[in-house]
Amino acid sequence: MKVPYTTHSGLQIGSRYDPPRFNNMTAEDEHWQGVLLGVKRREINELAAVVIVVLTIIAAVVLTA
Repeated sequence: MKVPYTTHSGLQIGSRYDPPRFNNMTAEDEHWQGVLLGVKRREINELAAVVIVVLTIIAAVVLTA
């Protein structure tokens, strides 16, 4: 269907229709959006998990020695 569509009585349907725009966010835009929304960075969480595992292994080795 063509936009705007004109009916037989002359009424135009969709004459003010604005198609949705595509989101063209840069990496910096996504970073700041995440900061403002309170999204935690995944890399920091993964690093914390690795540190916890390493410390647990070190503690197990020290306690069993």
